[in-house]
Parts: sequence; structure tokens; C-alpha cells
Amino acid sequence: MASAAAVRQGGPFEGAALVAWSALGVAALCGGLLAAQGTGEQGVGLVTRATARVACVVFLAAWSASSLRRLWPTPLSAWLLRNRRHLGLSFATVQLFHAVAIGGLVWLLGDAFEYDPVSLSVGGMAYVFTVALAATSSDRAVAWLGRSRWRVLHRFGAHWIFFVFAATLLPAAFTSPLHALLAALVAAALAARIAAARLRPGPARMR
Repeated sequence: MASAAAVRQGGPFEGAALVAWSALGVAALCGGLLAAQGTGEQGVGLVTRATARVACVVFLAAWSASSLRRLWPTPLSAWLLRNRRHLGLSFATVQLFHAVAIGGLVWLLGDAFEYDPVSLSVGGMAYVFTVALAATSSDRAVAWLGRSRWRVLHRFGAHWIFFVFAATLLPAAFTSPLHALLAALVAAALAARIAAARLRPGPARMR
């Protein structure tokens, strides 16, 4: 568990600056892909896939931060835990770009746009939770909701989002090396959460 001094540590990639850098980075990624592939179906489709994969990595970093810190108390895990809230906001930012890309694809394809109603419903709820979690990621929101209700919302919402990524990526693990890597990250994040939950608190782990 990070110390109070570590939590207050600042830097160019800490706190709100991390969210700004994330927005700038994903905007540059989207712009580069559209410049290379065009603004048609191919280019916009590539942006939707790229933003979904970036969002997955950022989410897993936030979702597993406390578990990684408990299992491996290193400077990197301290940074993850210290910036967990802003990693979550960075995830929401990437998801905004992803939603805009999907909207662009729908506009381009019109009636030819294909979707699965079940996936749309489950994924749509993930977006609802993303907005809810981002909107309540502040000390003021914790005080307004009450800590117990805030924890229920964030725990259930984060687990729902994780389920969507897992249900999407794990079955696709053998379709490409990239999908295999993302599926491995999903599995590793889940394994870390389980291992940390089973770990008994001790002085060496709590420093």
C-alpha cells in the first residue's frame, strides 16, 4: 500500500497531467491513422479498433493497480496506485475517442452497419458505467454518495467493464498475436486480483 508521501508525489506524468497526456496521445494516434488510411470506412474502422485496444490497456492498469502494489511493492506499482484515479479518467477519455469513431463508422455505413443486439446492450452498459465512474471520480463525489455506496458503484462498474473486455478478447486470443497479447494481459490482471485477494496482510506488504 502506498505511503502518504508517495501518494502526494508529483511529476509531469502524474494526476491531471496524465489525463491530458493521454488525450493528446490518443488524438495523435487517431490523427495518424486517419492520415495514413483515409477518413473512409477503412481508416475509421482502424481507429475504432486501435482506441478499443488502448482503452483496454489503460483500464487494466487502473483495475489492477492496488493488486500489483500489494503483490510487488515497486516504484512502478506505486506510480500505478498513486495515479489510479487519473488512469481511470484517462480510460474514459480514450473511450470518448472510441465512441466518436464508432459514431463515424455508423454515419459512413448507414444501414449497412452491422451489430449484435446482445453485444450492443452489454457494451452499452459498459459505457454507462464508464461515464458514471468518471463523473464520480472525485473526493466530493465520495462525500456526496457516501463511501459505501461509492465503493459499490465503482466496484460493480469496474467489474462489468472488465467482463466486457474479457468476453471480447479471451475468445479471440488465437486469432492474431495482438489479440493473444491483449488476452494475456486480461488473464494476468485477473490473476493478480485473485492472488492479491488471497494474500494475507503483513508488514512487508503494507509498507
